Amino acid sequence: MSGPFFKVKEWDEPDGPCLFFRLDVGEPPEVTSPMYTDFDSSYFTHFMRLPKELTSTGEYLNACHESRIESALAHSAGGE
Repeated sequence: MSGPFFKVKEWDEPDGPCLFFRLDVGEPPEVTSPMYTDFDSSYFTHFMRLPKELTSTGEYLNACHESRIESALAHSAGGE
C-alpha cells in the first residue's frame, strides 16, 4: 500500500506509538503500539506514523511555542 499507510508487520520499535487502523471496517484509528500489552495484533491491518510534534515532548513544546498555543505540558515543563 502506498502513501502514509503501512502494513502492521512493517512497524518497528523506533516508530513508537502510531495510528493503527483496520481498513476493511471503516472504524476510527487508535493510537497504540505493538509494545503495549493490550495491542491486538490480529485486529489491526495498517498503521500511519504520527507527526514528530506528537511523539517528541521537545518537538511538541516547540510547536506549541511557535504557534502560540497554550499547553498544560508546556506549563509543567517550565514553558510560558
